[in-house]
Amino acid sequence: MDLNLATVFTVLAIVVIQTSEATMFPVSFNCCTKVSHHVPRSLLRQVQMFEIQKEDGVCHLPAVILYVRHEWLCASPHNKNVRKWLQKNTSKIPRRNIHTGRKERNKSKHKIKHNIVKNTTGLK
Repeated sequence: MDLNLATVFTVLAIVVIQTSEATMFPVSFNCCTKVSHHVPRSLLRQVQMFEIQKEDGVCHLPAVILYVRHEWLCASPHNKNVRKWLQKNTSKIPRRNIHTGRKERNKSKHKIKHNIVKNTTGLK
């Protein structure tokens, strides 16, 4: 009887630890798993915001994330068109930092939604 009770408590403790880790450290990163090696210039002209995904501990693939209308595209940072576009437009187009704090991240999402609403209302 004591062995069954000890087993139940052990299983219960493991479940509590697993769920508490998930709630204590709610990490949710959207990482690009594939990149497009061909990005047309016509698409680059429509970019509203971008962010640089670095190959660090969180994401395992370097990428340039381009926000176009209500979608996003993962492009290769080695692409010739993307590199030229970044050099030309880095100061003109807002950059979203993927590893910012929660408040800044929410502001960036609000800006994206605002830009999408602003741009789609003129396009009918």
